[in-house]
Amino acid sequence: MKKLLLATAAAAGIGLASPAAHAMYIGATPGAGPGNPNNVIGAVEGWFGATWYLIAGADTTIDVYYLGKEAGETNTFTLTGAPGSIPPSVTVSTAGRVNSVGGPTSSLFGGSVDPLLIGSTDVAPGLIDFIFTSTFGPGPTTSVTNAGNQEPPNIPNFFSTVTTCDALDTCVFDKDINGSTASGGNTLLLALDDGGAGIDDNHDDLVVVIKISNGSFGVPEPATLGLLGAGLLGLGFAARRRRQA
Repeated sequence: MKKLLLATAAAAGIGLASPAAHAMYIGATPGAGPGNPNNVIGAVEGWFGATWYLIAGADTTIDVYYLGKEAGETNTFTLTGAPGSIPPSVTVSTAGRVNSVGGPTSSLFGGSVDPLLIGSTDVAPGLIDFIFTSTFGPGPTTSVTNAGNQEPPNIPNFFSTVTTCDALDTCVFDKDINGSTASGGNTLLLALDDGGAGIDDNHDDLVVVIKISNGSFGVPEPATLGLLGAGLLGLGFAARRRRQA
């Protein structure tokens, strides 16, 4: 993975903390087949089964952008803010939106459709509270949360990839398919597979980006963070022994 260094203790960022998650890619993959690519973002490397955390010293404003969709179902994405936030949440819906075809169509991936800012809310540090829901006509509603994301073939699920950038139109996501990808940044892309067409593995049923608007940061990889914690713990014990001596 591409290691990102923690700049300051007060910096804000989105970090991966899920041992089960592993790097994969979507797009024209063997699972999707050459005739069933992701029509919004194309081939991108990132994470399946990931759970995402906001690492910050205080509530942080997160912007929510809509990138596109290729689905017959009505899908939504809702980001819930911290208590007292105005607005309390931001919701993106595919209802009434035109399908993306012949992709990738998002301008972040070489297409012509610019991201659409849906709204912003303040989010507390810790587990980011968001959910995807899918409604199949008069049938049942299914959902997947940030804390409950599972890897394929479980559906619904979401694919995610993260990067660090300033303005959104300058963001460069990982299109270098080599088994190495970032685990932290300030801009997180989330791509849903709603399961409406079975397990198609192209994850373009609703694609959104959430971006921290008031900070840029880097976070250690989970393994690095664990070693750092163990090292600090060891230093603490050593200092305590010196004081006792």
